[in-house]
Amino acid sequence: RPDGGYVLEVRAVDGASGRMDAAYLNPRPIHVGKAEAKEEGGKLTVFVELQDVGYPGSIYRLTYLPQVDQLIGTYYQPAVEQSFDVEFVRLP
Repeated sequence: RPDGGYVLEVRAVDGASGRMDAAYLNPRPIHVGKAEAKEEGGKLTVFVELQDVGYPGSIYRLTYLPQVDQLIGTYYQPAVEQSFDVEFVRLP
């Protein structure tokens, strides 16, 4: 995320189940409780749930936009009961 050094590292995706091996850094590692990718309505969607101190149940719901090579969507932060628009750009 260009707005603060947050990194979502997708290491692998199981094509059959959609389960993702993913890491989240802010800049230190934050535990990823669940991560999935699936196709919905012709679009690739990504779901990431964080489970760590300060992040219990924080959720990313993202859609991949191939034309700009970005993930865009929302980040839900339960501690403040708010959702925020976010985007991830691929690191070179």
